[in-house]
Amino acid sequence: MVALYGWTVPGMLLIPASWSPTLNGLETGLIRIERLLLMLAALAKLLSMMKPPQMAAGVYLLARPFAWLGLDCRALAVRLALTLEQMENMPRITRWPGTLALPARQGEGTGEMCLHVPHVAKQDIALLSGAVLVLGLALFGVPA
Repeated sequence: MVALYGWTVPGMLLIPASWSPTLNGLETGLIRIERLLLMLAALAKLLSMMKPPQMAAGVYLLARPFAWLGLDCRALAVRLALTLEQMENMPRITRWPGTLALPARQGEGTGEMCLHVPHVAKQDIALLSGAVLVLGLALFGVPA
């Protein structure tokens, strides 16, 4: 990513040569890598703290305001929970070429999934609204 941005983003050259990366490009590439690592670390922490049904319930609560757009929040949450559950129960594979040649296994299927969605309190709504407001102010460059 650093190389991609280093040689494609215009700016001041690192060394005076036509093949040199730019300082702006290298800086942009490093910032992108930092953001990616922060997102992966946050996701790893979230996955270590919560079970798949809890994460699916959280996604359901966050997606529920978009139901008026036609988003099926229940289907989204259940599909996420099933996917995460399958990933948790997946065996470690050491020989990929041999495994890819095998026919796909049919899942057992549980038939029914029950998600326990907690009640949303006024404090939760206030905290989420405040976070969205701060994010909006930061994105649109409104000075604090």
